[in-house]
Amino acid sequence: MTLKKLEIETHGQLDLQGFPGISEEVAAGYESINYTITVEGDATTEELKALQEYVKRTSPNYFNMAKPVQ
Repeated sequence: MTLKKLEIETHGQLDLQGFPGISEEVAAGYESINYTITVEGDATTEELKALQEYVKRTSPNYFNMAKPVQ
């Protein structure tokens, strides 16, 4: 498979009162994180699904988003 383009766009919702400790009632982390992944290439749908599953099994970033560090 040849990928011509891989683009990951992320957006997060963060209340900045929690980050510097302005408000103890507001968490210091993100309230939500959304992402859009754009892939262009010659891969079939099945190949892209297999790649997605591989990334889910091996990516530290995916792991930390799916199962937050305690």
